[in-house]
Amino acid sequence: MTMQKESLPFGTGSFVHALNDPAFEALPVREQARIVGWADGCPVVSELTDPANPDPQRGPEAMLGRYGEVNMWFGFITRSVQAVNPDLSDQLMAPVTRLISEPAGSYELESVPESYLAEMSPMGTLPGYALPRLLVKQLGQGSVSDTQARLCRGLEALDQAASEARTPAELLALFAAGLLAKQDLSLEAILSSSLSSGWFDEHNATTMLTAVKTAFAVKAPELWAIYVDLPAAAKAELKLA
Repeated sequence: MTMQKESLPFGTGSFVHALNDPAFEALPVREQARIVGWADGCPVVSELTDPANPDPQRGPEAMLGRYGEVNMWFGFITRSVQAVNPDLSDQLMAPVTRLISEPAGSYELESVPESYLAEMSPMGTLPGYALPRLLVKQLGQGSVSDTQARLCRGLEALDQAASEARTPAELLALFAAGLLAKQDLSLEAILSSSLSSGWFDEHNATTMLTAVKTAFAVKAPELWAIYVDLPAAAKAELKLA
């Protein structure tokens, strides 16, 4: 039996049972990437997994690895938050209804379920999108010992943020501020993951973006002040919303 992407929940990061399915392993790499991209909640999987995509960080092999990485760390984050703040973890894992005045932006019909037009999946929200990408950047690409040390510092920042945050927006702001304090990531790296214009192009969720920016202003004032002072050209170069 051929495995279908619809056998996985959309945008929850859950894909472990796919990896244990012989049918998954038998699929071409692009089909594997489509399935893991479905679990990621990516609305433009066809574009990003296209073998002809000129971006060296795109294409079937690259996106299979990227989707898998982000999905794994999203699951790790939600479990870590669950241990510290169960209510916050429940909020992270809850779909968010789209506002009628803010319809979905860029998407491909073949890459999303019918429910996509009515709600954002857990990994489709701005916190759900940004949190695992921040943690991936925090890990870096150094030696095993360096990665382990950076992970420990990242988890300290995550636990502290989870213990204080009341909403996913606050969790993102506090985590970003915590990573800045650990001094492993640049301001640019933190802001580009936290306030991504690419995310906004896909979701058109002005109200959610405003909630996250408000959380940054209150919970991460140093980062917020830098963001506010950035010239428009610099924001465009960093792809900030």
